[in-house]
Amino acid sequence: MKKLLTTVGTEWLKLKGLGIIYIAVVLGALLPLLVYAPSFFMPETVPEGTLKFSVFEDAIGGDQLRYFVFFILPLLIIVAANRIAQTDHKNNGWQLMETQPVSRLQLYLSKYIIVVILSVMCITSYFIFSVMMAVADYYIHPNAVKLMDFDLVWTIKTYIRICITILGIAALQLCISVAFHSFIWSFLIGSLGIASNIAALIQKQSYFFNPYGSLCSFWNAPEIRNLNTFISHSEYMSLFWMVIFLVIGYLWYSRKGFKNAFGKNKKQMAVSAACFAAGAGLLYFIQLPKPYRSGASGISIKGTLDTDLKIDSVKIFTSDFHKKVGAVPVINNTFSWTTKKKLPLDEYLIEFGNKKLILVMGSGDWFNLDFKFNNTEMVTYLKIQPESGSDLPGKTGFFRKGVYVRPG
Repeated sequence: MKKLLTTVGTEWLKLKGLGIIYIAVVLGALLPLLVYAPSFFMPETVPEGTLKFSVFEDAIGGDQLRYFVFFILPLLIIVAANRIAQTDHKNNGWQLMETQPVSRLQLYLSKYIIVVILSVMCITSYFIFSVMMAVADYYIHPNAVKLMDFDLVWTIKTYIRICITILGIAALQLCISVAFHSFIWSFLIGSLGIASNIAALIQKQSYFFNPYGSLCSFWNAPEIRNLNTFISHSEYMSLFWMVIFLVIGYLWYSRKGFKNAFGKNKKQMAVSAACFAAGAGLLYFIQLPKPYRSGASGISIKGTLDTDLKIDSVKIFTSDFHKKVGAVPVINNTFSWTTKKKLPLDEYLIEFGNKKLILVMGSGDWFNLDFKFNNTEMVTYLKIQPESGSDLPGKTGFFRKGVYVRPG
């Protein structure tokens, strides 16, 4: 470990004069500055009835966070991985590995760690500048709906999730940059990866074999409040691709070429083919959907109401004939409703005050709902909690069993 840290320090010294550290900080600050700076010099109009919101979460999250993770972070990773690899290419580092006092594995891992550090610096810059811009906007355009509430847990979870999301892409881009001497190949393959995600979003499909797919998953579900666990399947897939491409990149790097690494003789070709088949099979089984098996016949719904309005009870009705299914009192802005009845899978109405939520549910479902609303607006965060003993994987967002859960 000590030698690895020393090697990382040596690789870090090679970054001097490349300007990549400044690029990481500037790219992180880019979106917050572009979004907020022009608005400082213009009057702000907040529509009547707008829900109160945290200026920090508004600055960090939402569409701004989507664009940062989807476009800016991959761009930094492409540039950083290539600049680090180009240092070896230009200085004939591959031929000088034998003269180094550390192992080839430590050399390669140190390069990957530097790419990750630069990515983390960019993420940190984004968070810091977002918070700074939010504070400035709060005092330049004061309004009663803006709150200086800083949710540390939400911020840390979002930060960690972004860091894990890019681990697989960083390993892939370093592998490509090491394999090909020309910058154009690294940039082209990285651009194709982003383009594949754009195509997936347009077609509303998920390509399980796409190493860049974690970016697409993040775009679809950037808000951790809609996730059962903030480290979801897409983050685990990022770790899977990280291991795969670290192994491929290391073998390619240490043996100085594709043929030496995977096809030097028939035995090596057979081993490489077997490892490829095993990796493809593992990927296939990891991506297989788990069947939903209910462990109970009833339904449980828990929730909180973040509002200044007086709400006495929450009622549940069938969507078609508006037949009452159940009701529960609201105590301290929270409610909990459980039924042992075997209800058919269908649309049901959750009603409280003048608000409605159409929810698709059936026997065995558990829900955790958070409502934030006033007289005119409502925001809903939905988590699906599987019954103990069920192998239902964590779902995200407002989708449930193929049906969109829409607020009314």
